[in-house]
Parts: sequence; structure tokens; C-alpha cells
Amino acid sequence: MSKLSNEEKYVYTPAAKSPDAIPLWFCFPSTSMIGMTSLGYLHLFRIFDENPAVSPERIFTDTEQTSHSSHDV
Repeated sequence: MSKLSNEEKYVYTPAAKSPDAIPLWFCFPSTSMIGMTSLGYLHLFRIFDENPAVSPERIFTDTEQTSHSSHDV
């Protein structure tokens, strides 16, 4: 039986982020299952992710924890 990986796979190459990249919370007003099937949402995320000056993170209504704290906002 094969192990499932939680590692994300991309159909593009995300840009290497600069140390002073702007953190961006890219929010979708629904669950991750619905958000990840939205081609418009994914396309906009890709545009941000290909920019080395921006460091986007996906946020959905069922997201429990992010890599940032509320004090960073």
C-alpha cells in the first residue's frame, strides 16, 4: 500500500521568495475542498505565487492554523 503525501504539487514553478517578500493571505469564503476546485481562485493564486516579491498563503473557512499569528496582521 502506498503512502499519501501531504506535499503540494504544482503545475508551475513557484518563484523563489525574496527575504523581504510581502506576506499575503489569499482567502476563499468556503472550505478548502470547494476553493481548490475554483479555477479562478487557483489562477489568481498562481499569479501571486510566481512573483518573488509576494509570499501568498491560502486561507479557507476550514483552515485551522496558519503559519502567521494574528499579531502579524
